[in-house]
Amino acid sequence: MAAKKKPTKTGEATPSPAKESAAKKAAAKKAAPTKAPAAAKKPVAKKPEEKNPVEQKRPVAPMPVPAAREQAAPKAPVSGRAVQAEARFRRVQETAYYIAEASGWTKDSTTCWLEAEARVSAQDGG
Repeated sequence: MAAKKKPTKTGEATPSPAKESAAKKAAAKKAAPTKAPAAAKKPVAKKPEEKNPVEQKRPVAPMPVPAAREQAAPKAPVSGRAVQAEARFRRVQETAYYIAEASGWTKDSTTCWLEAEARVSAQDGG
């Protein structure tokens, strides 16, 4: 039996059923997932790692030294009295720390310092 062509609203004839089935088969082939043949993978050459521009270090030119510093006289040796004062200060500082620690850090720092100065003076005999 021959199929009759039906006119469309615009007056064009619709395709025959044979053409429709051929078009459906072609669409089905396109829609069907195809498996590509396994290709041999070539090793990819690794690119050298680029460092972050922030991490890259630029050569830094040395800072010019002012002329006044080059002509400065060498420092005089520290007097014995200054060494003694520095040593005493460090002993008071350490003693104040231990006093504050022993009180559970509840005492005022000035109170701990004054008490430490009194203890160091008593140890020095003065």
